[in-house]
Formats: sequence, structure tokens, C-alpha cells
Amino acid sequence: MFPPPEVDWNPVELGDNGGFPVPVAGEAVRLVRCEHEACGAATCVRLPLQLPAKAVRRVVCDGCRQPFECDYVVDDGVVGPGVLAPGLPLPHTQAPARLFSPEGRAWPYLSVPVAAAAVIAALVLIQS
Repeated sequence: MFPPPEVDWNPVELGDNGGFPVPVAGEAVRLVRCEHEACGAATCVRLPLQLPAKAVRRVVCDGCRQPFECDYVVDDGVVGPGVLAPGLPLPHTQAPARLFSPEGRAWPYLSVPVAAAAVIAALVLIQS
């Protein structure tokens, strides 16, 4: 009556992310840091954008590889596609026209001699 449930057999990569699964490549991630007071090492965890920083409670230390409960986490912000860094142009804005691009100023004048040279080269190859 009901189809059998589908099981995802893909392995989850757990390395170097504080014991958390690594987020999907190409998506924006939230960077969260927590410090292990026993060894003094800081562990950086990459979370999917939808998870808040306070979701991080138990982490595997990058320094001593021991699990620990973090008292506080530092949210380092969001990085990745769709997140603009300061000073970068907005997406889908028109870049300035380049000299030799079809939209540039020199292209209408240079296209005629280039086309003529291509026609002459083709005729020489055909006749020989």
C-alpha cells in the first residue's frame, strides 16, 4: 500500500568541522567559533545558514580531538554565495564596456578589417 521509505546511504563528512556534518558545497554557511578551555584551542564550526549559532552545544576540539560542551559561542557571520563582501559591486550590474568587446567603442571600427582579413585568408586557402 505504501512504498518503502527511501534511505540516504551517502556518507556524511565529519572531518574538521567540530563533529558537525559539513554543509552542502556552494551554499552560504554561518561560521561559529568556540574555545576549549582545557587545551586552549579554538574550534571553528560551519553551519547551514538556517541554523542559529546557539544551536552549537557539544563540539569536538580541533586541538585535542576531545568532545566538550561549549559555554558560549562566537558568531563570526555568514560567508558564501549570495553574501556580498564590503566593497564588491552588486550582482547583475553592468560592467564598464571593454575596448575590444562587441559593446565597446573600438569594435565597430576594428570589426570590418578583421572580417576582411578573414575573407581574404579563406579565399587564399581555397585557391591554393
